[in-house]
Amino acid sequence: MKDCLWKKANIQGIKQHLQAFSSTFFVSETGSIENEWSKFKSAITSSVNKFVPSKMSSTHPTHPWVDTDLRCLTRRLTASTLESQENREREGLDTIQRPPKVCPKSHTTSRDLILAEGCK
Repeated sequence: MKDCLWKKANIQGIKQHLQAFSSTFFVSETGSIENEWSKFKSAITSSVNKFVPSKMSSTHPTHPWVDTDLRCLTRRLTASTLESQENREREGLDTIQRPPKVCPKSHTTSRDLILAEGCK
């Protein structure tokens, strides 16, 4: 990812470059809007590329507290989790159906009995 260093930019160079562009841009015949936009965009882009220094940064987001040891621990945890899931699938433990915790019909009848006893 390219980061522009605007504090070190040559603002005078940008102004001169864009003034030279504007003298030719406004004098020329007007074409389609897309054509004019592409000319304008290329002039701005070229002036930024020429007069604004930049640096390349990593596209992978990193935080200052994530160091080599923490990355190593994270990879170990991820690997062990994947291995555990593969073992469960291989042994067929994920296909076992567990009985429901509460049978809806018996729950309803026991609730009705309790409510009925409380009303007496």
